[in-house]
Amino acid sequence: MSKKFQPTSDLCEDVRDTPLIAARVLGRQIKTILNRSLNLQKRIITILENEIGNTEKSKIAELMVTGTENTIVAAIDILKAVSYTHLTLPTNREV
Repeated sequence: MSKKFQPTSDLCEDVRDTPLIAARVLGRQIKTILNRSLNLQKRIITILENEIGNTEKSKIAELMVTGTENTIVAAIDILKAVSYTHLTLPTNREV
């Protein structure tokens, strides 16, 4: 089995949460891209934090549920899973 597809404990906690697992994987992939630009990383993380922190006014969550039976809360959970621990700003020592 390749390293890319090896199960990890944070992904396989509950196989019924496929959208959340996919969101965590997406967050890991996004982190790889964002590591190339600190400015882009700051901007994306700020956007996600603002969307997660303001559930009632989250345009991204609203777009995610438009035309579906999903709820804003479920969309926010997916955004949280994307940001999870993978998308965090580096400390001064890491820059």
